[in-house]
Order: sequence, then structure tokens, then C-alpha cells
Amino acid sequence: MAEQDDICWERHPNVQRGPRGAPRNAQAVARDTALFPADLLHKIFRHTLAHHRRETIAFSRRINAAMERFAVAIVWRNFVKKVSERRGADVPTPAMLAGLTDERWTWRRVLSQRLFYHRTELPRPWPQLYRREWTTPQLRSNARHELARAF
Repeated sequence: MAEQDDICWERHPNVQRGPRGAPRNAQAVARDTALFPADLLHKIFRHTLAHHRRETIAFSRRINAAMERFAVAIVWRNFVKKVSERRGADVPTPAMLAGLTDERWTWRRVLSQRLFYHRTELPRPWPQLYRREWTTPQLRSNARHELARAF
């Protein structure tokens, strides 16, 4: 898990809103602006990932499985998916806008090479997630598989 120093904590409490249809006050606008990235990511996950919808039988039963699906979704969101699907063919991805890549990635490129966690320096907790070492506290049994040729 992340150390306390690695986390920037912010609080954005709900503000008192006026009657329905009334314009939002400055506090409400500031709160909504601050939470926009998290709200957008949650909206995209709920729309595109079956395990994150409200009514599904495809939910992740273990924390590791959910985190693996989120990792794939993050690669898709930042490197494969365009910023806007409405604006045409030459629309950049978020990774292109951030200067991480020059072109939009295809799934062939994403899956073309297997990366090994022990050959690449990764921040915590990524190696533990990759080895599926996280436990799900609600489960009585968190059995681990000792695969001989997994890595």
C-alpha cells in the first residue's frame, strides 16, 4: 500500500444546493470541477466494464481481479481510446496530449510484448498486484496458486 507521504488528501464535502433548477452556487461549481476527473472515470468504467455495473453477475470476487481489469481499462482509456469519438479520425489520446506517445496505440501494440515485473522497476504496489499477493479480507479463503512457470 502507499505510504502516507505518497497521498495528497483533499476533501470536497457536499454543499447545500438550492431548489431544483436553480443555478449552482460557486462552492458547488468548485466541488464539481474538482471531482470531474474521478466522476468521468467512474462513468466510463460503469459504461464499459461489465464487472463495474450495478446489476451484474460478472463482478470481481477478488481485489486482484478488479485491479487487473482496471489496469487494462487505464491502458485503453489513455493509449487506445481517443479523447473524443465525435471529432473525427485525427483526434489524439490522453497519452498523446501528455506527451507519452506520438501515436494512438492499437491492441496489437499493447499486447505485442510480454513485460516481466522483475525486469522493470515498478512502484509499489504493482509487483504485489502482478503476483496476485493482495488478499480480499471478506473471503475466508485467499488460496494462492504456486505456478512453476508463471513468470
